[in-house]
Amino acid sequence: MSDPRAGGAGGSRAPLRERLWPLAAGVALALAALPAGCVAAFAAAPLACALALLAVGAEAAPDAPRRWVGAGLATALAGALLLAAGSGLAALLTLALGGVVLERGVRASLRLDPPPPGLATPALSPSLALAVATDEVFGLAWETARRAQPRPDFARVAADVRAAADRNREHGWIEHPELSYYAPPPLEKARLTRVALRGSGSAEHLRFASEFEPLDPEVRDDFVSRHANRTAHVHLWRHLAGPRPTLICLHGHRQGHVAFDARAWDVRWLYDVLGLDVALFALPLHGPRASGWRSGAGFLDGHPSETSAALAQAVWDLRRLGGWLQAQGSPALGVAGFGLGGYTAALFASLEANLASATLLAPVVGLEAFAWRLLPPARRAEARAAGLTDHWLSAAWARHDPLRLRPCVSHEARLVVGGLADRIVPPLQVQALWEHWGRPAHHWFPGSHFIWLGRRAVRERISAHLRETLHAQI
Repeated sequence: MSDPRAGGAGGSRAPLRERLWPLAAGVALALAALPAGCVAAFAAAPLACALALLAVGAEAAPDAPRRWVGAGLATALAGALLLAAGSGLAALLTLALGGVVLERGVRASLRLDPPPPGLATPALSPSLALAVATDEVFGLAWETARRAQPRPDFARVAADVRAAADRNREHGWIEHPELSYYAPPPLEKARLTRVALRGSGSAEHLRFASEFEPLDPEVRDDFVSRHANRTAHVHLWRHLAGPRPTLICLHGHRQGHVAFDARAWDVRWLYDVLGLDVALFALPLHGPRASGWRSGAGFLDGHPSETSAALAQAVWDLRRLGGWLQAQGSPALGVAGFGLGGYTAALFASLEANLASATLLAPVVGLEAFAWRLLPPARRAEARAAGLTDHWLSAAWARHDPLRLRPCVSHEARLVVGGLADRIVPPLQVQALWEHWGRPAHHWFPGSHFIWLGRRAVRERISAHLRETLHAQI
């Protein structure tokens, strides 16, 4: 699945008038700030340069909205600084300019990916604009982080990807990805300690050796050498009165810190109100499994075969966790995942037959498209020129593509939730997974990937689903 926002090798220039007005606005802003003093000029000068660069370097549709949103927010921040410096007129003009640029970016962003047939993009409102802008800022931050990383040897990476794709064809893993997954040994040695988490009560911290090794020799040694990733981490909330059905929760990309994830998943609600046991699982290379300070580094922004290894390791560890929970007396297991965790949950639910429930929240679907979004346009073009194309990536990543697998959970046990204004995972991709899963229960909310407008309705839908599947096992 190609990324509609990926753009071509060089991108096309916007019309001249589209590039001149932000340049003129930047110059006017700098001139307006000069009489207000050094502080105002200091606040306005970088913004004027940013607007000028935005105008000169603007490309057509795919990446422009992200830059417009970033420029609009930067303009509004500069306006606030000017206002604090006492530059009344310049501050008001800057704030107004920021609002115009931000609205332009949000509207352009919403036009890029249409909603599924029969549904409409929510009407633009201040809350929806904030939601869309939040998604685009995260995308801009991911893209900026990639610029700071060393430039990969794309020719070598492309050769490795082709080797992985050929390996998949040779073993029949493209047509039957499930054959590439092997049953792990039962989890027998595990370490349990109790920890206190502010706002989420007391939890058990389960740790065990992963013992996983990748199939692709090109990355095997480097992947195995990541010491922190060799230990799986799970935080458990279990009822003292006896085992309950357990919901295994999988976080999104760049998350994996239990203090944040416990609030994001509202563990106390799952535990106290729904009466479930809860297991927060840290994805490979995330949180306590990260090799450095940046959670998720190497999962999607490293070698593509490391992505395959990380997802295969996630399934390996989850299978061992599931067997351990059942041995501990849990009467039923369910999985729920958000974003990248939703992709992993869909993969896990397509390989594990002992799941009573699967809930996918704004799941990543086309992983090639998602990975392209993390690359700056120049590096994206360089990667494609070196032969790192969607065709080869799709074949190399076939082993973990949920759209090539069939879910093992029953039809009534499936729930897919998506955002109509999601700028990270386009609605049509979520729709594709829903179609592939046989059109099970679903829910669309009017927010974006990171800000769920209509959150109460989302919670009620998830609550009803978990009561019908896991809660019914109590």
